[in-house]
Amino acid sequence: YSLADFGAPSKQAVSENFFNFFKGKDLSSSEVIWGKMFLKDVGARNQMNLINGTNGFVMYGCNAPTASLADAFQMEDGSEFSSHYQVDGGGFYRNISSKYSSANMYYNREPRFYAEILYDSAIWQPRYADLAGRDPLGIYDRRTRITISGGAEQSKIYGIDTRQGPVDGDDGTYTGYTFKKYMDDKVYGTETNNNDNAWLEFRYAEVLLNYAEACIALGENTTATTYINMVRNRSALPDFTGTLTKALRYERRIEFVYEDVRFYDIRRWKILNETLTDAKGVDIIETKNLDNNTVTTTWRQIQVQTRGSSDKKLYWVPIPIDELNRAPQLVQNPGY
Repeated sequence: YSLADFGAPSKQAVSENFFNFFKGKDLSSSEVIWGKMFLKDVGARNQMNLINGTNGFVMYGCNAPTASLADAFQMEDGSEFSSHYQVDGGGFYRNISSKYSSANMYYNREPRFYAEILYDSAIWQPRYADLAGRDPLGIYDRRTRITISGGAEQSKIYGIDTRQGPVDGDDGTYTGYTFKKYMDDKVYGTETNNNDNAWLEFRYAEVLLNYAEACIALGENTTATTYINMVRNRSALPDFTGTLTKALRYERRIEFVYEDVRFYDIRRWKILNETLTDAKGVDIIETKNLDNNTVTTTWRQIQVQTRGSSDKKLYWVPIPIDELNRAPQLVQNPGY
């Protein structure tokens, strides 16, 4: 087995190839160790577009990245997002960077961000005919457009993919983001959304990062560094800076977005108090001022769900009652 070549050092190539990797119909890649194939022609489909797609494309938007995840992706030079953009006391994202000048925090991010996350104004798919005139580019439209004159609001138009938009608003995500990973940009609408791209359960990148984690525990830091950087460099990122543990946890969080890995990672590392925090999203307002013919855009972090728990039982899962009945000598995990 080996890591798939995504075209580094070209960042655009990595973004495109990383995304396309998860559109694969089979398990032939040298990176794939174990996965599940689907054949839509015989009714075996994964329906990822239907489940996670945006309401503006008549999908359900069931799973959504939080602002915490979106903000976790580093910049294209490997520096931390928080070194360039921070949330002020009013919840607005502000550019504090000495390197990047744009107020738009979605610019200049590392390649996997563009492969895994659908964010406002990202190109996605052609719209249906009734909305193609309004959105000829086929973007993910999460902003609200307000026109003001004389200090008063003249009009307000909600983005097509917002929860107040013209298509199935209740199916819009609460966070303003949508998972792009595992969706197929060539699959359109509810009548043809029977995706048959494979689900990848285990791939070689995870082997490398599993091994790196074991090496850190054993004090074999040089070896751990080598394997962490193999995964980073494959995604057109420079070698990591900072501590080994932080670098490892970053790579696992970002590389395996929506691959059922982090659920177990945060339990193994016992960091639920740090990670099970309130879910937040982003609200984007574009304001056109007719008085001076200017357009300004703001990105504001919003809370969408109160959550969190210090209950230590969440570090384990319960043993099913049926199993306990079959083997009375088993002891139920703590708290269940």
